[in-house]
Amino acid sequence: VSQDYAFCINKIIKLCKTNKLNCIFADQPSLYHIDNIDTYKKKIWMNPPFEKYKIDLKSMINIKEIYNSYLKEELKKNNLVFCSLSSKVKPIFSNFIDDVHFSPNGSKLVAKTLFECVKRVRN
Repeated sequence: VSQDYAFCINKIIKLCKTNKLNCIFADQPSLYHIDNIDTYKKKIWMNPPFEKYKIDLKSMINIKEIYNSYLKEELKKNNLVFCSLSSKVKPIFSNFIDDVHFSPNGSKLVAKTLFECVKRVRN
C-alpha cells in the first residue's frame, strides 16, 4: 500500500486505541473481480475517466485486494473491528452503478452489513 495510506490507517488506529473508541472499519467492495473482466469492462470507468492511459482490470483487482487485505490485517493485529462489506456486496452490476458506487440494492446491503457489525460491537 502507499505510505500515505499506511500512515493514515495507523494514525486512526492509534486514535481509536488511545481514546478507547469502538471504531469499526470496513473494506471497499467494487466491481473489480476476475469474473467481471469481460462482462463489465465498458461500465468500469473510474480509472481515470476521459484519459488516454488506463490501469488494466487485472491490476485494479490486485490493487483492491492489496488495500482491503492490508486494512484487515492491520485491524486484526490491533484487535479492532473489521467489517467485510466485500463478502456481502457481491461484484455484480445490480449492486453498483459503476466501479465503486453503490446502486440502491448495493446501498441496502451495505447498510444491513454495517448494522450487523455495529450490533456485534455493542454486544
